[in-house]
Amino acid sequence: MDPLTYSAQNANAANPFFDTNSTAGLREGQVQVSSMRPAPRILLCFIDASGATQVAHYALVPLPRTYEDTISIAFDAFQSQLANSKALTQPNVEFSLMIKCVLRSGDPSMGSIWADIHPRNQWSCIVRDGDEILICVKMPQVQASAPKAISDHRLKPVPDSYAGPKLVFCHRPYGSAGYMYHTVALQFVQSFEDLKEVAHAIFQGQRKPFQSTSGWTVNNVRLYFNVTSRQKSGNALAQTEINNVNWPGMRNQGMINTSKPVEVEVIYEFR
Repeated sequence: MDPLTYSAQNANAANPFFDTNSTAGLREGQVQVSSMRPAPRILLCFIDASGATQVAHYALVPLPRTYEDTISIAFDAFQSQLANSKALTQPNVEFSLMIKCVLRSGDPSMGSIWADIHPRNQWSCIVRDGDEILICVKMPQVQASAPKAISDHRLKPVPDSYAGPKLVFCHRPYGSAGYMYHTVALQFVQSFEDLKEVAHAIFQGQRKPFQSTSGWTVNNVRLYFNVTSRQKSGNALAQTEINNVNWPGMRNQGMINTSKPVEVEVIYEFR
């Protein structure tokens, strides 16, 4: 279904979910009333602030399943507007989603606010049919430094017969129901920054690009330690997010217990 895109300058401001098939003026019997319940939908919003005044653009689309799907749909819906705003031509552009919320009941202003949505595991719990979602384009003031070169020996996969401590990266590519696994020698991945850089070097080509693969950087990488191996059981029953504080301890345990590889799940998130 093609999203219905319109500008706020031409839209009915009092009713953003406007009826494009108005029945006004039709006689009884000329209107066919459907008994089917309409599919859930949301109103996407993009505000172009590149000109002298801010212009809001909207797209009415079916309710997406995930945060990531919503970003992709917004890109398709606002492709020309994003191009005109020059947002996608800037380096290290970050994208996020916000939801419009009515202020608490009893507030005399009856106003609304935009609230952040956390990308991981909150979309289906928060967003409902009829919600208004804003896609935000954030230009970093300071460019991220170029990642350090990844030496070949850090990426070289090791066979199952390898007797030393192992590190297993797992990642579900965009549009895939299954996971990819890549096993390397744990001894070559020392710091938390090493861990992120190696993960990104392995899987960056498996993501759906914004305009090109340069849209994804190591800063989009989130890493989770799979307490239960997804590779062996098919399901990671428990996960712990990895950071620069807890990674040294996890790595040390893996170096000691060589019979149990350290399994790290790689997630790409919009920031």
